[in-house]
Amino acid sequence: MSILDLAQGDEAIIQKITANSELKQRLYSFGLNKDAKITIDHFGARKSTVKITIDRSCIALRHDEAAQILVEKVG
Repeated sequence: MSILDLAQGDEAIIQKITANSELKQRLYSFGLNKDAKITIDHFGARKSTVKITIDRSCIALRHDEAAQILVEKVG
Protein backbone atom coordinates (compact mmCIF):
# COMPACT_ATOMS: atom_id res chain seq x y z
CA MET A 1 0.00 0.00 0.00
CA SER A 2 1.12 3.57 -0.57
CA ILE A 3 0.81 6.60 1.68
CA LEU A 4 -2.37 7.48 -0.24
CA ASP A 5 -4.07 4.32 1.09
CA LEU A 6 -3.79 5.54 4.67
CA ALA A 7 -6.17 7.79 6.61
CA GLN A 8 -5.51 10.96 8.57
CA GLY A 9 -3.89 10.07 11.91
CA ASP A 10 -2.53 6.71 10.72
CA GLU A 11 1.06 5.74 11.45
CA ALA A 12 3.13 3.63 9.08
CA ILE A 13 6.62 2.33 8.40
CA ILE A 14 8.17 3.00 5.00
CA GLN A 15 8.86 -0.27 3.18
CA LYS A 16 10.10 0.94 -0.21
CA ILE A 17 10.38 4.04 -2.39
CA THR A 18 9.78 3.32 -6.07
CA ALA A 19 10.65 6.79 -7.39
CA ASN A 20 13.40 7.65 -9.89
CA SER A 21 16.86 8.29 -8.42
CA GLU A 22 16.52 12.08 -8.43
CA LEU A 23 13.26 12.08 -6.46
CA LYS A 24 14.55 9.28 -4.23
CA GLN A 25 17.56 11.40 -3.24
CA ARG A 26 15.28 14.35 -2.48
CA LEU A 27 13.03 12.18 -0.29
CA TYR A 28 16.07 10.67 1.47
CA SER A 29 17.27 14.19 2.30
CA PHE A 30 13.97 14.72 4.18
CA GLY A 31 14.55 11.54 6.19
CA LEU A 32 12.11 9.45 4.17
CA ASN A 33 13.86 6.12 3.88
CA LYS A 34 13.19 2.44 4.51
CA ASP A 35 12.02 1.66 8.06
CA ALA A 36 11.28 5.31 8.91
CA LYS A 37 8.05 5.84 10.87
CA ILE A 38 5.62 8.46 9.55
CA THR A 39 2.29 9.90 10.67
CA ILE A 40 -0.37 11.18 8.28
CA ASP A 41 -1.38 14.68 9.39
CA HIS A 42 -3.64 15.93 6.62
CA PHE A 43 -4.77 15.28 3.05
CA GLY A 44 -5.52 18.07 0.61
CA ALA A 45 -8.60 18.06 -1.62
CA ARG A 46 -8.94 14.72 -3.45
CA LYS A 47 -5.60 13.69 -1.89
CA SER A 48 -3.75 16.06 -4.24
CA THR A 49 -1.27 16.67 -1.42
CA VAL A 50 -0.48 14.98 1.87
CA LYS A 51 1.18 16.42 4.96
CA ILE A 52 3.18 13.93 7.01
CA THR A 53 5.31 14.06 10.14
CA ILE A 54 8.63 12.24 10.42
CA ASP A 55 10.98 12.75 13.37
CA ARG A 56 9.15 15.94 14.45
CA SER A 57 9.45 17.43 10.94
CA CYS A 58 6.45 18.19 8.76
CA ILE A 59 6.71 17.43 5.05
CA ALA A 60 4.19 18.09 2.28
CA LEU A 61 4.16 15.68 -0.65
CA ARG A 62 2.38 15.86 -4.00
CA HIS A 63 0.01 13.05 -4.95
CA ASP A 64 2.44 11.49 -7.44
CA GLU A 65 5.29 11.57 -4.89
CA ALA A 66 3.19 9.99 -2.12
CA ALA A 67 2.03 7.25 -4.49
CA GLN A 68 5.64 6.09 -4.90
CA ILE A 69 6.21 5.58 -1.16
CA LEU A 70 5.11 2.10 -0.12
CA VAL A 71 4.29 1.63 3.56
CA GLU A 72 3.04 -0.82 6.15
CA LYS A 73 0.44 0.51 8.55
CA VAL A 74 1.30 0.36 12.26
CA GLY A 75 -1.37 -0.93 14.60
